Parts: sequence; structure tokens; C-alpha cells
Amino acid sequence: MEYKDIIMTVAVIIGPIAAVQIQKWLENSRNKKERKLLLFKTLMSTRATRVSIEHVQSLNMIDIEFNNKGYEKVITAWRNYNDHLTNADAKSTTWMEKNEDLFIDLLFEIGEITELQIR
Repeated sequence: MEYKDIIMTVAVIIGPIAAVQIQKWLENSRNKKERKLLLFKTLMSTRATRVSIEHVQSLNMIDIEFNNKGYEKVITAWRNYNDHLTNADAKSTTWMEKNEDLFIDLLFEIGEITELQIR
């Protein structure tokens, strides 16, 4: 058996396996992008009703969906917003103003990431 026969046999065996693995990787990457975009769209569409179940669920998913390197700004904005929600007097006007600012910062950071991923 010559080298070209061995190379051809290996290529025939490994080719389809590699193609399936590449397809799985592409689908996984696409799914991650779609989940981040859905999270952003949900937060945007429910921003007027921040106590809705969809809004709260989306906020809770931020830690899960943006847990990799490159998303530090999103996680920082989320932590700032979450800390503000849990550690302040919700009845004061300064609290409400800061709440709006922190929420807008969070949406901005998520929007920046999702825009870059769509391109």
C-alpha cells in the first residue's frame, strides 16, 4: 500500500466526521448569538413593565448568557444595576433616576455586544 492510498483512506474516514463537527460548532455559535439577541429584545420590549415575568427572567439570564471573556462590560453593568435594585430605597427620586441610568447603561452594553455579533 502506497502513501497516497493511506492518505486517501484517512481522508475518506476523517472528512465526514470533520464536516459534522464543524456543522455542530457553527450551530452552537449561532444559537448562542440568537439567545443573546433574544435576551436583548426581551429587555427592550419589556422595559416599560420591569416587573413582568419575561423582564425578570431575562435579567436573571444575563449571568448565564454573558459569562465568557469579552463580556466584562455587560457583567459589570448588570452587577451595578442588580446591586442598585437590591440595596437602596426604591421610593426616593434619586434612586429612581439612578435606576434609569444604570438600566440604560446595561441595555447599551448588551446592545453593543449583540450588534457586533449580528454583523
